[in-house]
Amino acid sequence: MREWALDRWPEGTQIDLTKELCRMKAEIKLEREAEEAAQLLREDSKDLAAEYAALQQLRARSGAT
Repeated sequence: MREWALDRWPEGTQIDLTKELCRMKAEIKLEREAEEAAQLLREDSKDLAAEYAALQQLRARSGAT
């Protein structure tokens, strides 16, 4: 616990735990939202790649370019 605290604040720093808890919760929420958004983008990218590949196959079968 001490190491965790010292990673965030210099030793001897006086902090308001109520404010810090709110700030840390907000940071965690933002990190989670960013991770979820990144995952959605990866999934969308895979879907688009699959759709493009399918379109290319259809074009190849029909002789279109």
